Amino acid sequence: MKKIIPLLGIFAIAPFINAAAENAVPAAKVAAQKKATSTPAGWTDDFEAAKKQAAKEKKMLLVDFSGSDWCGWCVRLDEEVFSKESFKKEAAKKFVFVFIDSPNDKNKLSPNALKKNPELVREFGVQGFPTVLLMTEDGAVFAQTGYKAGGPEAYLKHLDELVANSKPMIDLSRAIKQMRVGSLERVKKIDAVLSKVALQEQIRNEALVEEVLKADPAGKLGFRKHYPYFTQVRPIELKFNALMAKASSEINAAVSALPENERRARAAVMGKVTPILKKYSPEFAKLKKEVQAAGKSATGDIKRSVDEIERQLTRLIQTAEEKPQSK
Repeated sequence: MKKIIPLLGIFAIAPFINAAAENAVPAAKVAAQKKATSTPAGWTDDFEAAKKQAAKEKKMLLVDFSGSDWCGWCVRLDEEVFSKESFKKEAAKKFVFVFIDSPNDKNKLSPNALKKNPELVREFGVQGFPTVLLMTEDGAVFAQTGYKAGGPEAYLKHLDELVANSKPMIDLSRAIKQMRVGSLERVKKIDAVLSKVALQEQIRNEALVEEVLKADPAGKLGFRKHYPYFTQVRPIELKFNALMAKASSEINAAVSALPENERRARAAVMGKVTPILKKYSPEFAKLKKEVQAAGKSATGDIKRSVDEIERQLTRLIQTAEEKPQSK
Protein backbone atom coordinates (compact mmCIF):
# COMPACT_ATOMS: atom_id res chain seq x y z
CA MET A 1 0.00 0.00 0.00
CA LYS A 2 2.37 2.66 -1.20
CA LYS A 3 1.51 6.27 -1.36
CA ILE A 4 -0.12 7.06 -4.69
CA ILE A 5 -0.89 10.60 -5.77
CA PRO A 6 -3.38 11.67 -8.45
CA LEU A 7 -1.81 11.72 -11.88
CA LEU A 8 -2.91 15.26 -12.68
CA GLY A 9 -0.35 18.01 -12.59
CA ILE A 10 2.65 16.08 -13.92
CA PHE A 11 2.74 18.15 -17.13
CA ALA A 12 3.68 21.80 -17.46
CA ILE A 13 4.21 23.70 -20.70
CA ALA A 14 7.65 24.96 -19.65
CA PRO A 15 10.37 24.17 -18.88
CA PHE A 16 10.86 21.05 -20.99
CA ILE A 17 14.54 20.49 -20.54
CA ASN A 18 15.48 17.60 -18.26
CA ALA A 19 18.01 18.09 -15.49
CA ALA A 20 21.37 16.35 -15.83
CA ALA A 21 21.91 13.15 -13.84
CA GLU A 22 23.94 13.28 -10.64
CA ASN A 23 27.35 11.59 -10.59
CA ALA A 24 27.87 8.71 -8.21
CA VAL A 25 30.18 9.14 -5.23
CA PRO A 26 33.47 7.23 -5.69
CA ALA A 27 33.75 4.12 -3.52
CA ALA A 28 37.03 5.43 -2.08
CA LYS A 29 35.10 8.14 -0.25
CA VAL A 30 32.78 5.74 1.58
CA ALA A 31 34.58 5.83 4.93
CA ALA A 32 34.83 9.61 5.00
CA GLN A 33 31.25 10.00 3.79
CA LYS A 34 29.90 7.90 6.65
CA LYS A 35 31.31 10.48 9.05
CA ALA A 36 29.86 13.38 7.07
CA THR A 37 26.39 11.92 6.46
CA SER A 38 23.38 14.14 7.10
CA THR A 39 21.46 11.24 8.69
CA PRO A 40 20.90 12.14 12.36
CA ALA A 41 22.00 9.88 15.20
CA GLY A 42 19.36 7.25 15.92
CA TRP A 43 18.03 7.36 12.33
CA THR A 44 18.88 5.23 9.31
CA ASP A 45 18.95 6.04 5.61
CA ASP A 46 18.56 2.34 4.69
CA PHE A 47 14.84 1.85 4.05
CA GLU A 48 15.03 -1.90 3.45
CA ALA A 49 17.05 -2.49 6.62
CA ALA A 50 14.56 -0.36 8.54
CA LYS A 51 11.68 -2.55 7.37
CA LYS A 52 13.47 -5.67 8.59
CA GLN A 53 14.19 -4.02 11.93
CA ALA A 54 10.57 -2.90 12.30
CA ALA A 55 9.30 -6.41 11.54
CA LYS A 56 11.69 -7.94 14.07
CA GLU A 57 10.84 -5.41 16.79
CA LYS A 58 7.10 -5.26 15.92
CA LYS A 59 7.23 -1.52 15.30
CA MET A 60 6.06 0.91 12.64
CA LEU A 61 8.17 3.17 10.41
CA LEU A 62 8.46 6.95 10.72
CA VAL A 63 9.99 8.14 7.45
CA ASP A 64 11.15 11.76 7.23
CA PHE A 65 11.67 13.09 3.68
CA SER A 66 13.84 16.15 4.19
CA GLY A 67 15.98 18.76 2.47
CA SER A 68 18.45 19.18 5.30
CA ASP A 69 20.60 22.00 3.91
CA TRP A 70 17.99 24.15 2.14
CA CYS A 71 14.50 23.51 3.59
CA GLY A 72 13.74 25.85 6.49
CA TRP A 73 10.72 23.90 7.72
CA CYS A 74 12.76 20.67 7.66
CA VAL A 75 15.40 22.29 9.85
CA ARG A 76 12.74 23.56 12.25
CA LEU A 77 11.09 20.15 12.49
CA ASP A 78 14.43 18.58 13.34
CA GLU A 79 15.46 21.27 15.82
CA GLU A 80 12.07 21.52 17.55
CA VAL A 81 11.03 17.87 17.54
CA PHE A 82 13.12 15.09 16.04
CA SER A 83 16.41 16.03 17.73
CA LYS A 84 14.85 16.22 21.20
CA GLU A 85 15.66 13.32 23.51
CA SER A 86 12.13 13.34 24.93
CA PHE A 87 10.74 12.73 21.46
CA LYS A 88 13.27 10.09 20.43
CA LYS A 89 12.91 8.15 23.67
CA GLU A 90 9.11 7.97 23.49
CA ALA A 91 8.64 7.62 19.72
CA ALA A 92 11.30 4.89 19.50
CA LYS A 93 8.97 2.62 21.49
CA LYS A 94 6.65 2.48 18.45
CA PHE A 95 8.70 3.55 15.42
CA VAL A 96 11.92 2.86 13.57
CA PHE A 97 13.23 6.22 12.31
CA VAL A 98 14.14 6.55 8.61
CA PHE A 99 15.74 9.70 7.17
CA ILE A 100 15.44 10.21 3.40
CA ASP A 101 17.37 13.37 2.62
CA SER A 102 17.43 15.41 -0.59
CA PRO A 103 20.14 17.99 0.17
CA ASN A 104 21.77 20.34 -2.30
CA ASP A 105 25.16 19.04 -1.16
CA LYS A 106 25.12 15.39 -2.26
CA ASN A 107 28.37 14.77 -0.36
CA LYS A 108 26.20 14.66 2.76
CA LEU A 109 24.63 11.39 1.60
CA SER A 110 25.93 7.87 2.08
CA PRO A 111 26.43 5.85 -1.13
CA ASN A 112 23.22 3.95 -0.37
CA ALA A 113 21.23 7.16 0.19
CA LEU A 114 22.71 8.80 -2.91
CA LYS A 115 21.34 5.94 -5.01
CA LYS A 116 18.10 5.11 -3.21
CA ASN A 117 16.74 8.43 -1.93
CA PRO A 118 15.65 9.81 -5.34
CA GLU A 119 13.98 6.46 -6.06
CA LEU A 120 12.06 6.58 -2.78
CA VAL A 121 10.99 10.19 -3.36
CA ARG A 122 9.50 9.13 -6.70
CA GLU A 123 8.06 5.86 -5.39
CA PHE A 124 6.12 7.55 -2.62
CA GLY A 125 5.13 10.59 -4.67
CA VAL A 126 6.77 13.11 -2.35
CA GLN A 127 6.14 16.60 -3.70
CA GLY A 128 7.15 18.84 -0.82
CA PHE A 129 9.48 18.89 2.17
CA PRO A 130 9.30 17.99 4.94
CA THR A 131 7.00 15.04 4.25
CA VAL A 132 6.65 12.56 7.09
CA LEU A 133 5.10 9.20 6.24
CA LEU A 134 3.95 6.65 8.78
CA MET A 135 4.14 3.07 7.53
CA THR A 136 3.59 -0.45 8.70
CA GLU A 137 6.65 -2.68 9.01
CA ASP A 138 6.35 -3.77 5.38
CA GLY A 139 6.32 -0.23 4.00
CA ALA A 140 2.56 0.29 3.65
CA VAL A 141 1.78 3.99 4.13
CA PHE A 142 -1.14 4.68 6.45
CA ALA A 143 -0.68 8.37 7.28
CA GLN A 144 1.14 11.49 6.10
CA THR A 145 2.10 14.64 7.96
CA GLY A 146 4.87 17.25 8.10
CA TYR A 147 5.91 20.15 10.29
CA LYS A 148 3.75 20.79 13.34
CA ALA A 149 4.39 23.50 15.90
CA GLY A 150 4.33 22.77 19.60
CA GLY A 151 7.45 20.75 20.29
CA PRO A 152 7.99 17.07 21.13
CA GLU A 153 4.93 16.50 23.31
CA ALA A 154 2.51 17.98 20.78
CA TYR A 155 4.10 15.99 17.96
CA LEU A 156 3.93 12.74 19.92
CA LYS A 157 0.24 13.35 20.54
CA HIS A 158 -0.24 14.11 16.84
CA LEU A 159 1.43 10.82 15.87
CA ASP A 160 -0.73 8.90 18.34
CA GLU A 161 -3.84 10.42 16.78
CA LEU A 162 -2.69 9.51 13.28
CA VAL A 163 -2.04 5.92 14.33
CA ALA A 164 -5.41 5.66 16.11
CA ASN A 165 -7.29 7.12 13.14
CA SER A 166 -5.47 4.77 10.77
CA LYS A 167 -6.03 1.60 12.77
CA PRO A 168 -8.40 0.07 10.19
CA MET A 169 -5.77 0.43 7.45
CA ILE A 170 -2.99 -0.85 9.71
CA ASP A 171 -5.05 -3.88 10.69
CA LEU A 172 -5.99 -4.48 7.06
CA SER A 173 -2.36 -4.43 5.92
CA ARG A 174 -1.46 -7.05 8.48
CA ALA A 175 -4.60 -9.15 7.98
CA ILE A 176 -4.10 -9.63 4.23
CA LYS A 177 -0.36 -10.12 4.34
CA GLN A 178 -0.47 -13.91 4.07
CA MET A 179 -3.56 -14.09 1.83
CA ARG A 180 -3.28 -14.91 -1.85
CA VAL A 181 -3.49 -11.76 -3.98
CA GLY A 182 -6.79 -11.67 -5.85
CA SER A 183 -8.50 -14.29 -3.71
CA LEU A 184 -12.14 -13.55 -2.90
CA GLU A 185 -11.44 -13.71 0.85
CA ARG A 186 -8.69 -11.09 0.54
CA VAL A 187 -10.70 -8.88 -1.80
CA LYS A 188 -13.68 -8.88 0.57
CA LYS A 189 -11.45 -7.81 3.46
CA ILE A 190 -9.93 -5.01 1.40
CA ASP A 191 -13.30 -3.76 0.20
CA ALA A 192 -14.78 -3.85 3.69
CA VAL A 193 -12.20 -1.25 4.76
CA LEU A 194 -11.45 0.79 1.63
CA SER A 195 -15.10 1.29 0.70
CA LYS A 196 -15.53 3.27 3.92
CA VAL A 197 -12.46 5.54 3.85
CA ALA A 198 -12.01 8.96 2.25
CA LEU A 199 -10.97 9.32 -1.38
CA GLN A 200 -7.41 10.38 -0.49
CA GLU A 201 -6.99 7.18 1.50
CA GLN A 202 -8.24 5.17 -1.47
CA ILE A 203 -5.80 7.00 -3.75
CA ARG A 204 -2.96 6.31 -1.34
CA ASN A 205 -3.84 2.62 -1.57
CA GLU A 206 -4.59 2.49 -5.27
CA ALA A 207 -2.91 -0.88 -5.77
CA LEU A 208 -5.42 -2.45 -3.39
CA VAL A 209 -8.33 -0.66 -5.06
CA GLU A 210 -7.17 -2.02 -8.41
CA GLU A 211 -7.04 -5.50 -6.93
CA VAL A 212 -10.69 -5.17 -5.87
CA LEU A 213 -11.76 -3.81 -9.26
CA LYS A 214 -9.94 -6.58 -11.08
CA ALA A 215 -11.86 -9.15 -9.03
CA ASP A 216 -15.18 -7.54 -10.02
CA PRO A 217 -14.77 -6.50 -13.68
CA ALA A 218 -18.50 -6.49 -14.48
CA GLY A 219 -19.68 -5.17 -11.13
CA LYS A 220 -21.63 -8.32 -10.29
CA LEU A 221 -20.06 -8.59 -6.83
CA GLY A 222 -21.04 -5.02 -5.98
CA PHE A 223 -17.50 -3.80 -5.32
CA ARG A 224 -17.06 -1.44 -8.29
CA LYS A 225 -19.77 0.97 -7.15
CA HIS A 226 -17.63 1.83 -4.11
CA TYR A 227 -14.86 3.35 -6.24
CA PRO A 228 -16.37 5.83 -8.72
CA TYR A 229 -13.18 7.89 -8.87
CA PHE A 230 -11.22 4.91 -10.17
CA THR A 231 -13.88 3.71 -12.59
CA GLN A 232 -14.82 7.14 -14.00
CA VAL A 233 -11.89 9.54 -13.56
CA ARG A 234 -8.77 7.41 -13.51
CA PRO A 235 -9.22 6.01 -17.05
CA ILE A 236 -9.46 9.59 -18.36
CA GLU A 237 -6.39 10.63 -16.35
CA LEU A 238 -4.41 7.74 -17.77
CA LYS A 239 -5.38 8.73 -21.33
CA PHE A 240 -4.49 12.35 -20.59
CA ASN A 241 -1.08 11.48 -19.14
CA ALA A 242 -0.26 9.03 -21.93
CA LEU A 243 -1.05 11.74 -24.47
CA MET A 244 1.02 14.29 -22.58
CA ALA A 245 3.94 11.88 -22.27
CA LYS A 246 4.07 11.59 -26.06
CA ALA A 247 3.79 15.34 -26.59
CA SER A 248 6.34 16.10 -23.86
CA SER A 249 8.86 13.70 -25.36
CA GLU A 250 8.68 15.45 -28.73
CA ILE A 251 8.79 18.89 -27.10
CA ASN A 252 11.84 18.01 -24.98
CA ALA A 253 13.67 16.78 -28.06
CA ALA A 254 12.75 19.87 -30.08
CA VAL A 255 13.72 22.35 -27.37
CA SER A 256 16.96 20.49 -26.57
CA ALA A 257 17.93 20.84 -30.23
CA LEU A 258 17.82 24.64 -29.98
CA PRO A 259 21.11 26.52 -29.63
CA GLU A 260 21.84 27.00 -25.94
CA ASN A 261 21.39 30.78 -26.10
CA GLU A 262 17.83 30.34 -27.48
CA ARG A 263 16.56 27.90 -24.86
CA ARG A 264 15.78 30.70 -22.43
CA ALA A 265 13.98 32.82 -25.01
CA ARG A 266 10.23 32.30 -24.79
CA ALA A 267 9.64 33.09 -28.46
CA ALA A 268 12.20 30.51 -29.57
CA VAL A 269 10.90 27.85 -27.19
CA MET A 270 7.25 28.44 -28.07
CA GLY A 271 8.22 28.33 -31.73
CA LYS A 272 9.02 24.67 -31.11
CA VAL A 273 6.25 23.94 -28.60
CA THR A 274 3.27 25.38 -30.48
CA PRO A 275 3.53 23.26 -33.67
CA ILE A 276 3.79 20.07 -31.61
CA LEU A 277 0.78 21.00 -29.49
CA LYS A 278 -1.07 21.87 -32.69
CA LYS A 279 -0.27 18.40 -34.01
CA TYR A 280 -1.86 16.83 -30.92
CA SER A 281 -4.73 19.32 -30.74
CA PRO A 282 -7.30 16.98 -32.39
CA GLU A 283 -6.54 14.35 -29.76
CA PHE A 284 -6.83 16.97 -27.00
CA ALA A 285 -10.22 18.03 -28.38
CA LYS A 286 -11.44 14.44 -28.60
CA LEU A 287 -10.43 13.74 -25.01
CA LYS A 288 -12.02 17.01 -23.89
CA LYS A 289 -15.39 15.82 -25.23
CA GLU A 290 -14.99 12.60 -23.28
CA VAL A 291 -14.16 14.60 -20.15
CA GLN A 292 -17.18 16.86 -20.60
CA ALA A 293 -19.45 13.82 -20.98
CA ALA A 294 -18.08 12.33 -17.76
CA GLY A 295 -18.53 15.64 -15.95
CA LYS A 296 -22.26 15.87 -16.62
CA SER A 297 -23.12 13.33 -13.94
CA ALA A 298 -20.10 13.87 -11.68
CA THR A 299 -20.25 15.42 -8.22
CA GLY A 300 -17.87 16.26 -5.37
CA ASP A 301 -14.23 15.20 -5.70
CA ILE A 302 -14.95 13.45 -8.98
CA LYS A 303 -16.42 16.63 -10.45
CA ARG A 304 -13.42 18.67 -9.30
CA SER A 305 -11.00 16.15 -10.84
CA VAL A 306 -12.86 16.07 -14.14
CA ASP A 307 -13.03 19.88 -14.24
CA GLU A 308 -9.27 20.08 -13.66
CA ILE A 309 -8.56 17.79 -16.60
CA GLU A 310 -10.86 19.89 -18.77
CA ARG A 311 -9.07 23.10 -17.71
CA GLN A 312 -5.68 21.63 -18.62
CA LEU A 313 -6.92 20.42 -21.99
CA THR A 314 -8.48 23.82 -22.71
CA ARG A 315 -5.18 25.51 -21.88
CA LEU A 316 -3.26 23.17 -24.18
CA ILE A 317 -5.68 23.73 -27.06
CA GLN A 318 -5.46 27.51 -26.57
CA THR A 319 -1.65 27.36 -26.53
CA ALA A 320 -1.67 25.33 -29.74
CA GLU A 321 -3.71 28.10 -31.40
CA GLU A 322 -1.41 30.95 -30.33
CA LYS A 323 0.35 32.78 -33.13
CA PRO A 324 4.15 32.63 -32.98
CA GLN A 325 5.74 35.76 -31.54
CA SER A 326 8.47 37.52 -33.44
CA LYS A 327 11.93 37.05 -32.00
